[in-house]
Amino acid sequence: MNTHNPDPDQINDVLEFMNRCDIAEFGEPDTSREDLEQLWSEIEISRDAWIVRDEQRDITGYANVSGAV
Repeated sequence: MNTHNPDPDQINDVLEFMNRCDIAEFGEPDTSREDLEQLWSEIEISRDAWIVRDEQRDITGYANVSGAV
């Protein structure tokens, strides 16, 4: 496993992962690229977001923190 901060060019990989999670939990995707772009514009992704990749380089986890309420 490899945990690191995402680069902006990894947004499609993160979006695909989030939508796979949405489908598994809710039966349909619930996150748009615009949603994720907006979130990433409000946080410092080099400090406040993380992705986990397995040995095959597939994303197996994503998390972020923000001060938004």
